[in-house]
Amino acid sequence: MSKPKRMPMWKSLVATTFLAAAALTAPGRTLAEPADASDADAPEPESAPVAAPPAEAGAAAAPILRLAPVLAPPPGPARAGAPASPFGPPAPPQRPVLAERRKPQLVEPEGPVTSWEPLRFAVALELRRTWLLDDAAQRLVSGREISGQGASLQVDILRPTDRLALRLDVGWRTHSASSYQYGNGLTSHGTLAEKLVTHAFAVGASLRFHVSRWLAPYARLSGGMGWDRLSVGALGGREYFGEGSAGAGVFLRSPSLRFWHGAYAPWLGLVGSIEGGYAVGTGSDFALRASPPSSSDTEPIPGNSVSIGRVERSAPYARATVGLAF
Repeated sequence: MSKPKRMPMWKSLVATTFLAAAALTAPGRTLAEPADASDADAPEPESAPVAAPPAEAGAAAAPILRLAPVLAPPPGPARAGAPASPFGPPAPPQRPVLAERRKPQLVEPEGPVTSWEPLRFAVALELRRTWLLDDAAQRLVSGREISGQGASLQVDILRPTDRLALRLDVGWRTHSASSYQYGNGLTSHGTLAEKLVTHAFAVGASLRFHVSRWLAPYARLSGGMGWDRLSVGALGGREYFGEGSAGAGVFLRSPSLRFWHGAYAPWLGLVGSIEGGYAVGTGSDFALRASPPSSSDTEPIPGNSVSIGRVERSAPYARATVGLAF
């Protein structure tokens, strides 16, 4: 029996090296492949909300990525023209924060406020100038003209349209005139004083037409009564008369103002008028009687009256008023 031949040592080392290299270069399983068939058939966990897309044929399977759940915004009306979102309608836009409004005060002051609304009432002062035509009247006042003053209360009683208005006025006026005669021999000092004082009350009605908010022509009729008080030295007398007039003029007004705020805050404005016309009055037959001084308590001595003649009052006049309307 023959002995087996021994392999040389260097050949053993070469063979061992080839076997190790073959073992290292052999194909192995990938990390994505299941270890066995039971692992491949296992169901996917329920907690994964998004499934991985299937791998193409012949490609290595990619590892599964697990995403956190996405919360969708609450449903709401979508804005017009906004792109559709896979997660539902977009959230409403955030409005810019506005500055806090100032809280109103309990009482807020109010400055002057103007208005052109009609003002119904007015209180006015009056200036009147009369040109006397009667010679006796001119002698009593020592001239052809006489000036007087007065006051009136006016109110609009009817406004059929925005342009027409009917106004009533109640007024009082007075005038006085004095004259002196020197060297007449009727008194010890040779001077005789004459004084005429007239008072008159009248009610007037005027119809005006507004061509603008501040200007209105008008026509006016008035009527009333009064008395004249005439004194010549120690003699005196009083005569009553009636009077009527017709005239035309223009009415002026300013915008009304309210100076403070409140339920009873009045509107105030200025009104005025310029008028011309003709007055017709009853004549007076003056008769003078002796009269004691005003400081005397004694009764006058009875005696006959002294007639000085008749005085006529018809004359043209001009009248101007200015007042406060409310």
